[in-house]
Amino acid sequence: MREDVAALKRRFPRITSHLSQSVLDEGLSRCGTGWHSIIFEALARIDAFLDDEHASRFSLRQIKEKWGDLRIYWRLLPAPGDPEVDPKPMRIDIEGEHAILSHLWPDDVRNAVEGEITAARIRATKTCEVCGAPGDAQAHGRVRITCLTHSD
Repeated sequence: MREDVAALKRRFPRITSHLSQSVLDEGLSRCGTGWHSIIFEALARIDAFLDDEHASRFSLRQIKEKWGDLRIYWRLLPAPGDPEVDPKPMRIDIEGEHAILSHLWPDDVRNAVEGEITAARIRATKTCEVCGAPGDAQAHGRVRITCLTHSD
C-alpha cells in the first residue's frame, strides 16, 4: 500500500502536494488495489487537463471507499490575494452532490474535473475492489464491489 501512495505522490506532485501522507495512506488502504488503476487514470486525466495555475490551486483532500462507492474529495484553493470563499471540499460521492464552487473556478475546468471523478466512480461500481476484474455490489455486513472469486 505504501508503494502505491508514494507512486501517487511522485506521479502527480502538482495535485497531491496539499494532501497529507497519512490521509492519502488511510484513504488508499480503504480502497482495494483493484481500484488503484481507476484512481491513477482519473488523476492522470485531471493532472493533464489542469494548467499550472489551476493545478497549484487544486487540492486533493481525500480518496476512499465508502458503502461500496469510490469517493474522491477535492477543493479549490483561493488564488493569492483572493478571499477564501468556500472552505468545504468538493464532494463527488454516492449521491453525486457537491458543495457550490466559487466563481473563481472556470466552468470548463470544474466540469472536466467533476467529469473525470464521476467517470472513475462509475467504473469503480463495476470493478472488483480486490483484483480489478469486472464486479458487482455484494452486501455481506458491508457493501463491497467484488467479482465472483472475491465475493465471500
